[in-house]
Amino acid sequence: MNVAFATVKNNLWYAQMIFLVELISPIARNVRKEISKSPVPYFWNLGLRNHSLVLFGHLERPLEKGFIFENLIFLV
Repeated sequence: MNVAFATVKNNLWYAQMIFLVELISPIARNVRKEISKSPVPYFWNLGLRNHSLVLFGHLERPLEKGFIFENLIFLV
């Protein structure tokens, strides 16, 4: 599925404006790395995230569990 970068950026902006997503920039000691790394989207509502990805109750993959845990830390 090919989606234009401008479309993704525009949709993320709208998601931020209605408080669905918060983009957090990574922190690094090296300024160049900090500038070059992409921000990570964290969701304010994990249920909506899981529903949109059809993952309700199906978090078997370790990557999904890790992101959910990171997102929970963001919410605290």
